[in-house]
Amino acid sequence: AKGREGLEMWMIEEFCELVLLVTRGNANPDRPQDAGKHPHRDKWKVIRAWIADRERVAQLHMLVDLWKFYSERHAFCLRRSVYGDFAPSHHRHEMAVQVCEAIVWYRRARADPEAAVFWSTSEFLSKPHQLRFKSLLPSDKRALVRERMARALAAGEESLLTWSAKVWTRAVHLLGAVCDERYRVGVAQLVLILVGEGNALGDKLGQRPAMKPEPVDAVQAELFAKLEERAKEGALQRTWRAWSLGAHLSEWLLLATAPGGDVEKTKTDPVLSEARTPRLYEVYIEMLFIGLSDNTTLE
Repeated sequence: AKGREGLEMWMIEEFCELVLLVTRGNANPDRPQDAGKHPHRDKWKVIRAWIADRERVAQLHMLVDLWKFYSERHAFCLRRSVYGDFAPSHHRHEMAVQVCEAIVWYRRARADPEAAVFWSTSEFLSKPHQLRFKSLLPSDKRALVRERMARALAAGEESLLTWSAKVWTRAVHLLGAVCDERYRVGVAQLVLILVGEGNALGDKLGQRPAMKPEPVDAVQAELFAKLEERAKEGALQRTWRAWSLGAHLSEWLLLATAPGGDVEKTKTDPVLSEARTPRLYEVYIEMLFIGLSDNTTLE
């Protein structure tokens, strides 16, 4: 592969050419019509055609990036739950937070798809180190690949919003957010206000009326928006009554006022627990903890 200056050929393309040269095919003298034919040669011809098309190779990079990204992002489906250490497929209490995290992630990712997902594709487009001689793709083709990146993210987001964001942000699933110590305080406070227990919360906090809490981050802001949607529909109030959650108001007030924590506290010392909120914990067993969360894949 030496001395081929000026050729728009990758080293792997030259390798394919050499393989075809030394792979003679069928050498049966009784079948001269099959000379040069062989399934192995056909395979190498297909490989050569694929890698000769720079745009197609860029698409393969996109597929690899998407596969790697989604396999990492959906790894939670196969792990034990953070809260409760429940076996895989028992994630119903975590799904509302997962979906809201995904919604927020897509909003940010659309601003810069290459940095968010398409790392190797971006490198492929910008660095010609994989070629021995000339650049990879003309500028119009690179623009087309980047447009496809944006469309891929838009398709994932649309799938998320039309299915998972509806299924996993029902009122009962949103109530599972109090299991997450990062969001428990704000979610519990807003739930109490939306179901008409704002005065009790205000008395506990020493303020009348109780004010809507400020979200700690964009994910909790999304949780708040979904809770308010469910309250406007009446679904949150119906769920509150159906599970007699108001009968355990003192425990809800504890959820709404005890200092919050982080992921580690969610694992080791959550406020919603058999020790600290025994009656509410018993309700949550039937309401959320027992029951499979099949098809937890978000997109």
